Amino acid sequence: RYQAAIEDYGEAIRLEPKLAHAYNGRGTAKANLRQYQAAIEDYGEAIRLEPKYAEAYYNRGFTKATLEQYQAAIEDYGEVIRLEPKYAEAYYNRGRAKADLEQHQAAIEDFDEAIRLEPKLAHAYNGRGIAKADLEQYHAAIDDYYEAIRLEPKYALAYYIRGFTKATLGQYQVAIADYNEAIRLEPKYAEAYYCRGRAKADLGQHQAAIEDFDELIRLEPKLAHAYSLRGAAKANLKQHRAAIADFDEAIRLEPKLAHAYSLRGAAKANLKQYRAAIADFDEAIRLNPKGAIPYYNRGVAKTSLEQRQAAIADYNEVIRLEPRFVDPYVNLGVSLRELKRKGEARSNFQIALRLAQEAGDEKLATQVTNLIREMDNSETQ
Repeated sequence: RYQAAIEDYGEAIRLEPKLAHAYNGRGTAKANLRQYQAAIEDYGEAIRLEPKYAEAYYNRGFTKATLEQYQAAIEDYGEVIRLEPKYAEAYYNRGRAKADLEQHQAAIEDFDEAIRLEPKLAHAYNGRGIAKADLEQYHAAIDDYYEAIRLEPKYALAYYIRGFTKATLGQYQVAIADYNEAIRLEPKYAEAYYCRGRAKADLGQHQAAIEDFDELIRLEPKLAHAYSLRGAAKANLKQHRAAIADFDEAIRLEPKLAHAYSLRGAAKANLKQYRAAIADFDEAIRLNPKGAIPYYNRGVAKTSLEQRQAAIADYNEVIRLEPRFVDPYVNLGVSLRELKRKGEARSNFQIALRLAQEAGDEKLATQVTNLIREMDNSETQ
């Protein structure tokens, strides 16, 4: 249909070369065929012939935004607004482009104006909510999503984004309810399965999470993160071999996925395949040298192989990267104690105890206190 339209507009232009709306129409048909650059050229010609043609500026701005040319899109939307100051959709789309450039406050101002002009414009509330969430104004964002849904009850994206924002606040159960509704409205909504699976995993519902990741993989079979997440859920159920198979597939699809190597290493360590685990941790660290967890897990694996000096180096690196992470101080203290470096061991235990107490982790504080007491008793014997 669009190709036939392009041919008809072309004939109209041949017969009347200065027919601006024919260029605009042909540009829209080309854009619908994803011939974006050709579309932009047609919109440009329409504007050259008719410099006050607001719709052509709007269409060109929208197409530039599709190509992620956000600043150029903002300029076109600005021209639309200059020509037609009450064009609510122009404010909305300029707000979206500003948000894509992380100009979130400026985006909110545009969404405000779009809403002032059209108070029932549901997607303007949704867009404003997203911008507020990006500024960590989560509760205000959720209020906007509620209004978007009130205005448009079948707005799947608003349910999805509201769920995502609730999950950010740790409200996983109510987030799942929103993802459920998004999926009911759009059964092939892959992102909703992804986030619902993660929320279920955060609630310890690992089998239910696996079922969501299964569906996600059915919808997006080449999504490496889906295999990695499913592998993590299986590992939490102690299905370590099945987890490793998922991590293998994640790495095959995305060979530079650092956390898949880290998780596979942890699964191998749980199967006491320590040397293979260390190789995976090595690769995770090579890909992401600032990630503390692979260093920590590598230290644990080296400890299991009684490579205590190498383990100490890893624990020290974890502490450098994450100074308030309690566990490496504990493990470092144990390793130092085994090497008869009791003064250094005590110092690390004391730091671990202080951090555990500050975090309100009474169980860990008791464990560390017992380690210190055991060391004191051994010294007095």
